[in-house]
Amino acid sequence: MKRTIAGSLVALLLAAACGGGLGGGPPAKLTDGKLVIAVINDQSGVYADLSGKNAVEAVNMAVEDFKAKYGENALGGKVEVLTADHQNKADVAQQKAQEFYERSNADLILDVPTSSAALAIADVAKAQQKLYINVTAATTVLTGKSCNKYTFHYAYDTYMLAQGTGVTVTQQGGKSWYIIYPNYAFGQDMESSFRQAVTAAGGTVIQSDGSPFPNTTGDFSSLLLKAGSLKPQVLGAMQAGGDLVNVVKQYNEFKLKDQNIKLAVGL
Repeated sequence: MKRTIAGSLVALLLAAACGGGLGGGPPAKLTDGKLVIAVINDQSGVYADLSGKNAVEAVNMAVEDFKAKYGENALGGKVEVLTADHQNKADVAQQKAQEFYERSNADLILDVPTSSAALAIADVAKAQQKLYINVTAATTVLTGKSCNKYTFHYAYDTYMLAQGTGVTVTQQGGKSWYIIYPNYAFGQDMESSFRQAVTAAGGTVIQSDGSPFPNTTGDFSSLLLKAGSLKPQVLGAMQAGGDLVNVVKQYNEFKLKDQNIKLAVGL
């Protein structure tokens, strides 16, 4: 089983709590006899392959590794891992976060792909004054206008992605872009970040269009047909997870590469 960012981060945090990392120091004291880690992510939808059940397993593996190295009672109590599927819905994510913080006394909420869900949990963490570390969502709003001292963003963001892919592809000759993006917080932020990066690098965004999120049909044909008619040098696909897989498949099916339209993947 491949380790995810979530699993690696948990291993680091547990070692730090035990005094074995982040500069050492005395072991952390548990206030209620146990440490509760809640993993909230998409376990059944378009982003299930980005984190999902694999991320939960990675967190459990990190906990087991910690126990093997430091002992079962190194923190003075057990480590409990809880999990929930937010179904890529902000209201469900908010509800699950409140339940974990209030009823399960969770010390930490972790993971959370889907930017709208991530932002909803950031609001709950702030209200509950509890720790929340996001390792999967990409919106800059988490560390921008929705920044709070209980929320940490341990991942890439849309600005970083645009400054890498957007700038590099434009500088290498991809001057005209057609951008397609999932029409929710993450995709809208990606479109804005890439538009600014491409323009600053001397390129032009001819047009951009949003796709439904989640795209339950998996059909992006209308957008790819439009790409063929617009004839940009670059098709910028801002989708992720299962949606991105479908975009790439359909890009090849419509033979856009043969029309000299390059595919640039945002994430």
